[in-house]
Amino acid sequence: MRVLSEAQLLLVMGTLLLGVSCGEHPESTYQSIAAAQASGAIERGWIPASLPASTARIREKHDIDTNEAWGMFEFHPDDRPASDTLVLASGPALSELKIRSADVEWWPTALTGALSQQKLENFEFYVVETPHRFWVALDRKQRRGFFWNASAIE
Repeated sequence: MRVLSEAQLLLVMGTLLLGVSCGEHPESTYQSIAAAQASGAIERGWIPASLPASTARIREKHDIDTNEAWGMFEFHPDDRPASDTLVLASGPALSELKIRSADVEWWPTALTGALSQQKLENFEFYVVETPHRFWVALDRKQRRGFFWNASAIE
């Protein structure tokens, strides 16, 4: 029977802990939309392609098994969405959405569960149809935006 040295045992334990901590719900941060693009996060469908040009300090979380994705970003309040693929959304379609929680401290409770009329008044909502379907909520007063993909809808 082989006995592991203390260094070997620590290496094995560290590897096991690292594997457990990574999990299926990775979180990433990007300083700009260009950095997110360069990393491949937009192409993989974790971040929408049509965010405002001033988008910065992006945080995103996704679930590898379910393809759910949520994110937060900052932007200049005078900036508008960057593309024709981002369309202003309103009305009954929004009030019927039920958004699953991202289970992270930066995701607002206002964007979890059913979207009530009060919640709808605080944000400007957009939908991105291509290449991946996302909803984007802009809070111009707070200079923050949030996004989630179709898989994050109940």
